[in-house]
Amino acid sequence: MWEQTASAALFPQPPVVDFAEPPRRLKRAGLQVLKTRTRKVITLPIGKFRARETIWWNPATGRQYLSEPLRRLVAPASNFGYDVVVYVGRALFLEHQPVRQIRAQLARRHVHLSASTVDGLGRRFITLLALARRAREVHAQCQGLQAQYLTDEWRDNLPFHHLSRDLQALVQDRPLQVTLHQLETKIPVFDQLRQALRIAPVAAGQGLNHPGEPIDLPTVQKQVQTFVQQVRARPDYATTPAWAKMLAQIEKYEPKLFAAPLVVATPQGPRTIQPQRTNNIMEQFFRGFKRGCRQKTGDQALGRTLRHMLADTPLVANLRHPEYLKILLNGQPDLESRFAQIEPVTVRQELIKARQNPEKTPRSVKRFIAQLASSVPVKNFFENLKSNRILRS
Repeated sequence: MWEQTASAALFPQPPVVDFAEPPRRLKRAGLQVLKTRTRKVITLPIGKFRARETIWWNPATGRQYLSEPLRRLVAPASNFGYDVVVYVGRALFLEHQPVRQIRAQLARRHVHLSASTVDGLGRRFITLLALARRAREVHAQCQGLQAQYLTDEWRDNLPFHHLSRDLQALVQDRPLQVTLHQLETKIPVFDQLRQALRIAPVAAGQGLNHPGEPIDLPTVQKQVQTFVQQVRARPDYATTPAWAKMLAQIEKYEPKLFAAPLVVATPQGPRTIQPQRTNNIMEQFFRGFKRGCRQKTGDQALGRTLRHMLADTPLVANLRHPEYLKILLNGQPDLESRFAQIEPVTVRQELIKARQNPEKTPRSVKRFIAQLASSVPVKNFFENLKSNRILRS
């Protein structure tokens, strides 16, 4: 439907839309027209149009007032509406769509973007999302302060005979058999530990991607202690150092594995938080993030992507949770409206700050190294810094 109703389909030239209404709260404050200005604006429902904005001025205070309806559609000095920013951000980071697919979809809606523009809007989306979250946190803190909160011919079996002969050397490999025996001995014990800790249950078939089971912590602690006693009672416990090492690790981290929940004060009252016993949730999130990036870019290696993405990019995954989204919106109907409340100057400052990369090797240093008679030691030094992620390419 939008393909027929967008401005590009209805008008030979982008239409002009007036934004001349003064601020509602100041209609009776003796405001005067200071000037009008026209700029290109692109939104999803309309497409491209020219916004003619009237800027009002208060003679008494000397303050200028921009159009509030236009401000809710698009940020000052920007051509793309907040709805375009949200569309690109969701497509990139939630649906993991390739840039070419996003451009094609938007082109059908008469919104034509270059690849670099899509990237820029994606970064703007992350910045706006992070600022909205921070704003909510600051607001909650302020409230807390205010309230003090696999027949009969033998030939038929020749292939299997040949296969058996080929495998004979492997089967008679003594060190290999010892290793296999050790693994076959430890696997059942490891499965028992998985079951006791309720991590990656054997019967679930999901491995570490299992979301977990709802069970109270004292029951888990009791089953782990029973597991420890069973391991100590094994006949091979004294001759297998691995058993003692495993139990030492369990005893070392037992206080953290079964730590009591934390009670924190929030503006809505006390809240109970259960500390994570393992990093499994974070690992699941990272694997999902890698799958999304590979689906989006086709690249196997993600080092460059991880080094250059904005620090707040993982926050986008929270948008799948309605509770988080409700808190983030802070009473607004959608992200577009929430983003419209953020000062554009703050957004530009955050984007400029994100582009600054003091860890990057300066070009002058690279040219200096290339001109050295023997630059191997210096190059090795910089490569060591990069491998340790102290310096970027």
